[in-house]
Amino acid sequence: MNSVSLPTIVKALAIASAAFLSTVANAAVTYKFTGDYTSARDMNGNPIQTDSATWLFTTANFITTASDFAPQSCITNNVSFACSATQRAEPFPNGFGPNVVGDYIGLNLDDLLNNGSGTGFYFFQPGALGQTGVFTTIDPGGAFGNAGNATLTISGFGNAVPEPATWAMIIGGFGAIGSAMRRRRAVRPAAPATL
Repeated sequence: MNSVSLPTIVKALAIASAAFLSTVANAAVTYKFTGDYTSARDMNGNPIQTDSATWLFTTANFITTASDFAPQSCITNNVSFACSATQRAEPFPNGFGPNVVGDYIGLNLDDLLNNGSGTGFYFFQPGALGQTGVFTTIDPGGAFGNAGNATLTISGFGNAVPEPATWAMIIGGFGAIGSAMRRRRAVRPAAPATL
């Protein structure tokens, strides 16, 4: 009968625990935003040119509070505009009136020709920033400022926290290993009988 030694079992459990913990430590959530914005208006304030911007931001956890962040990449299709150094995301804003409630992205752009800047506010369903999926702007009033339509794609997963039952199994497993190690030391083979 093949038997596995206790030190081998302990080593295997240590390797499995390290793999589990490294997976948790490397968890990441990626946000990809693509939105249209009005870049030029006529004398009456009507939009005459619409452009788009795309940014990518990766973080350890889902965005659950108002956050200003620097995306890893951000591009616009109009050379007259550049992404500002920071962008904004906020769950459940309440400052834009009773008809608009939901998570929002604030797209901050710098106008390179006029030395100005502006922000377009894009609203998504409540709770969108805290889950994976593909989301589009909501109505009524799915945008404010120079914002138009937008898509927000969220992928990955945040840092996992094991459930209480998982912790109980881990602790119980270590207890069983400790008990087996102690029992193994306490049991000694009987001396051979002499006649």
